Amino acid sequence: MDPLKEKLTGLTLAVGVVLAVCGCVSTLVFGMGGVFRATYTRTPVTNQITDVGPMNWIPNSLTWFAIGMLMIAGSIGYGIWYNHASKGGTRTVFENARVMSRYGIAKDGTMLNSSWEFEMADRPRFYVRLQTSPHDASEYECDEPVFWQCGEGMYGEAEVQRKWLGRFTPYIGMVQSADDVVDPFVRGA
Repeated sequence: MDPLKEKLTGLTLAVGVVLAVCGCVSTLVFGMGGVFRATYTRTPVTNQITDVGPMNWIPNSLTWFAIGMLMIAGSIGYGIWYNHASKGGTRTVFENARVMSRYGIAKDGTMLNSSWEFEMADRPRFYVRLQTSPHDASEYECDEPVFWQCGEGMYGEAEVQRKWLGRFTPYIGMVQSADDVVDPFVRGA
């Protein structure tokens, strides 16, 4: 996910939780305060309530709660949609794609690099960073068999769908068209 979108989605979720909690707590406080205010402001003869005081703020509190819940639902919905949409779409094949790096993320958020770390991790997610043109490098999520087929520094043919790497076929021997590939580590080329 784009870092800016990720931060905005997380911020929206956090603000939504704060608004929902504040709305819920203030509804409780204003409701109890209104009941107490209504109890001691009754007229002695008719027993009619003359003033509810803070209970008048309950619609505002419920509005805060509703806005907070909408923000929570919206950010969670956007995250689910983005995750679903990142694996769909049209397939694009990149020839002479170069594997710049590969790593995994464990369920608890730790980064995995060594093969023994993957064996010990609980349901890791696999990522490969590909250079698809001289000026474009992107990160793709993939399945475990595709991950192990991508060796760092290898060139090959990559098939992607948005941010999902579905297939990587490494080239054996030299790169097929070396004129199209610019190695970023070679100076003066």
